[in-house]
Amino acid sequence: MGALISAPGGASSPVALRVAAASAGGRATRWASVQVRGTATKLAWLLPVRPGARVDLASDAWLEALEVATAPRVVPPDSPPPCGIAGSAEAEGDFSHTATAVPWSTAVAGDRGALDLVLGSWGFDLPADIAGALDGAFAAGFAVVALGYAPAAGDLTLRTVRIVDDAPDALPLSTFGGGATPVSVTAYAVAAGGSGLSPGLAVSLPPSSIVWNDDGTSSYGRARDALLAGSPGAWLFEAEGHDTIFNAVAVPGGGLVPALTATYFSRAAGYGDATLPPLDCEQSVAAWATSGE
Repeated sequence: MGALISAPGGASSPVALRVAAASAGGRATRWASVQVRGTATKLAWLLPVRPGARVDLASDAWLEALEVATAPRVVPPDSPPPCGIAGSAEAEGDFSHTATAVPWSTAVAGDRGALDLVLGSWGFDLPADIAGALDGAFAAGFAVVALGYAPAAGDLTLRTVRIVDDAPDALPLSTFGGGATPVSVTAYAVAAGGSGLSPGLAVSLPPSSIVWNDDGTSSYGRARDALLAGSPGAWLFEAEGHDTIFNAVAVPGGGLVPALTATYFSRAAGYGDATLPPLDCEQSVAAWATSGE
């Protein structure tokens, strides 16, 4: 999803990316948010976009709602836990809200010369590897949307960016200039039917590697992280299906997976990103979902 550059050069780099994609009627929509770590005083996010694309800032509630709806739930064993240890279903995800940074300046460049002028005025030097990649994008007819940020502290998360265009139904996950730090990617696809990755990249987590600990927690998180750390570039599918889009789903062993729509509208209203009450939005979406259209 584009390139991140920093000033001073190399002072910060992306460490985590959340990205989602959906398509309908010949149009594709992508959402992305990047977590950045380092000591940079300035950052720029450079996004190649197709002709006619629409780019704006979206509510962070959308990617957060996807996380809540799809995070794995680990169910404890059927047998009673020993010594009175609590044993309820465990949700493996980060459901918290992190305040995100919005750009202090934006620009659109139709060619390399225009981009160099923008970045120069912002105080950035374009690294050679990123310059080459962007030259290829310009040659293919793309423009580049530049978003400039001024971190109050070294580590920050960038506000969700939404891009709507006529691109194929795919996720462009190349992050140029990511540095030596591995980037953790969480990707969501909203589509009719299944989604896939390049052959040979998917890994699976053996059930035998997951145990229920004496303290009432599972080993799922540690086992997953160890698997991915030992398989650079690999992907682990953690959830699929559509049951939780409009309805809450009961979890064996207790608890509910809340409906994605309910979480989204509630959080968006809480962040000041909605114009109607959450319940009104939920009812409208539920009516649309059952209309057959």
